[in-house]
Amino acid sequence: MVQFAVVTMVQFAVVTMVQFAVVTMVQFAVTMVQFAVVTMVQFTVVTIVQFAVVTMVQFAVVTMVQFAVVTMVQFAVVTMVQFAVVTMVQFTVVTMVQFAVVTMVQFA
Repeated sequence: MVQFAVVTMVQFAVVTMVQFAVVTMVQFAVTMVQFAVVTMVQFTVVTIVQFAVVTMVQFAVVTMVQFAVVTMVQFAVVTMVQFAVVTMVQFTVVTMVQFAVVTMVQFA
């Protein structure tokens, strides 16, 4: 009976400890996997969002700067051309009128 009791207790103790150890290890492993997955997902999402935001901001800034530069250049060129054309036309007209008036006066 003593042997049976000892064997039974030892078996029970060993089985209980092994079960506890296995359950604990499995739970710990599951926890680690969950933590790893959550961490990776968070990191991935944060990285993607950061990349998207940075890309959008860069694109917006570059687009705005390009638009501003193109607009300023177009405006400057158009203004200069208009000014040059107007000046040339005015000068030509004034010169022709003066020449005509002087010629008529001299001829008359």
